[in-house]
Amino acid sequence: MFLVFTVSILLAGRVFSILPTYVHLHTPEEINETNYVILDKPNICNKTRSTEDDLIIAIKTAAHDHIQRNYIRQAWLTEVRKLNIAYVFILGSVTNDTLLRKLLREDSRYNGLVIGKPVDNYYNLTLKTIFTVAWVKAHCPSRWLIYVDDDVFLNGNNTIEFIQSMKNVTDRAIYCCREWNGPIIRDPNSPLYMPESVFKPNFYPDYCTGSGYLIPPNILHSLHEAAISNLTQPKLWIEHLFMTGLIAQHLSIKIVYLKLMCRESSQIWLYNRSIIVQNMGKRKEFLQNWSQIIGHNVSFKVVRSKLNRLTINHSSIDMAGHILLAKYNSGTAEIKLKIQYFDIDILNRYRPATAPLLLVSMSTWILYYFVFNRNLIHMCIISILWICKNFCITVVIRRIHAMSHH
Repeated sequence: MFLVFTVSILLAGRVFSILPTYVHLHTPEEINETNYVILDKPNICNKTRSTEDDLIIAIKTAAHDHIQRNYIRQAWLTEVRKLNIAYVFILGSVTNDTLLRKLLREDSRYNGLVIGKPVDNYYNLTLKTIFTVAWVKAHCPSRWLIYVDDDVFLNGNNTIEFIQSMKNVTDRAIYCCREWNGPIIRDPNSPLYMPESVFKPNFYPDYCTGSGYLIPPNILHSLHEAAISNLTQPKLWIEHLFMTGLIAQHLSIKIVYLKLMCRESSQIWLYNRSIIVQNMGKRKEFLQNWSQIIGHNVSFKVVRSKLNRLTINHSSIDMAGHILLAKYNSGTAEIKLKIQYFDIDILNRYRPATAPLLLVSMSTWILYYFVFNRNLIHMCIISILWICKNFCITVVIRRIHAMSHH
């Protein structure tokens, strides 16, 4: 009896050991995090075109990859801006303060980042996708959503033309380059391995490739509700399979093959006859491929910007729960805001209330430094003044920080 028990334990350990670390089914707690936004753009769709054929472009991107975002801004987004089409970069939350400050500086310059609460991680893409659909449902409910990777080239003109051609079509469908429902790979050595314990059917439903897909506004609400429902299981980590495969099948939404979204990098010359061209690479390769489209070499500018003033306000809107809004305003000091385990810790050095103190202390420093020839006694006085100035600023900061909690 003991031998049977021991063998069973060993076999169970062997089965467990062959499961890759990325095999993860999202929990209800993780799904709930898709209801929260850290950095919001609630008015983005109010500032652009307002006709019924409107479009919102959501670009999924890794939080750390600001270089790729800058390449996109200076490549195909230049044409998108000319067409006055709304677009956002979708990111997950970060726990690194330095990276958070960089993101806030980036957003203060471009005003195009939306940060959801789910942690920014490659295997949290399903959570990022659910968050994106929820965010569009809340802020741009009458618009088509095109959700794309950050290594595609998107043709804004052709996308709008396609949407206009679908004005009178009321089909419940998602338009994309479709993956065919071939047999599921059960080989543990394959990067596409799917354990039978996680997903038992031998075939996937039809679903879209992850490079991009078009979602009409008439299915946004049902798509989001089904994605967060406990009735739709399993919550797979493969975002395009989960959202456009399992969820679409559950809702009887058709997956419509669209050749205009199936161009590969070898077909870059078809960009002007496409909606998207897939797999255009990152950074240098991305740049070289865009140069082929515009017909001449381009060198992208490295843009640096300073973070001005940031206020993080508690507000809520109806997006299946409360949402935290972060907005730029004219003044704040130190804010520490906790959303369960997620902290934002931001220190702005310069606030209008502390500017006079800073000016007086610095002027006094300069006066003593030059007039009294930097002797020891006066340098001590300078040091005392400097300490007093820092003390005053600290008191003001703590006062504002305390007021922000009331």
